[in-house]
Amino acid sequence: MEAIDNSLFEFLYPDNEGSTASSEEASNMSDDGGSELEEIHPRVPGSPSPSPLPADDNVHQRSTALKLSQLNEDKTYAAVKQTTAMMEATGINLPIYLDALSWGNAKCTKDPSIWYQHSALMHSRELPGLLEQWRKPPRSSASITRPSGATQTMNEFALAATIDVINRELKELGPSFRLRAGEDVNAEQLTEVGIGRMISRMKETAPKFWQLLAQSLTFQEARKKKGEDQPEKV
Repeated sequence: MEAIDNSLFEFLYPDNEGSTASSEEASNMSDDGGSELEEIHPRVPGSPSPSPLPADDNVHQRSTALKLSQLNEDKTYAAVKQTTAMMEATGINLPIYLDALSWGNAKCTKDPSIWYQHSALMHSRELPGLLEQWRKPPRSSASITRPSGATQTMNEFALAATIDVINRELKELGPSFRLRAGEDVNAEQLTEVGIGRMISRMKETAPKFWQLLAQSLTFQEARKKKGEDQPEKV
């Protein structure tokens, strides 16, 4: 087992990187790094433009981008093949590894080299694309049907997460629209100005809920233009 541990360390840290990113990587990375990242690993189509990144995000994303620039399909395959063999030799598989890497093992959370890999994944530009590919795997050129992947699991998780976010936002938004005892809705609240204030408050306090409403309205408008039957109003 000691020989396996040494081989694994040498494979993961060929330049004796140790528990932190190599200083050579950091020195080779430009401060802006944005255009370089886009060129090496383009943003997932349809995903929102990235916001300015915290320092930790920049470090991990630049590290990944540098590694990607030094890989091709054959090199990546060889590395994955060797890593898979190493996992088999140590008695784990990918679910066990990811669970331990995702707060599932207390010792892993305290190990700098392990937690560096955890942070690299959590802060990566690749994560949204990975989740989308798990939910909707790409169809191969020789296949008519799309692989099932984790579509059902991801859809159920997405729905549960959406419900949780909306409930939290509505809880925050509620007091803003609650009338005091004995107070009635006045004319000003029903004018364009009053409604505009309510919309602004909703956008600020419940952005995801507003986004969901806006998307639903856009979808309904598109259906109207196509002349499709509209569902009954609730």
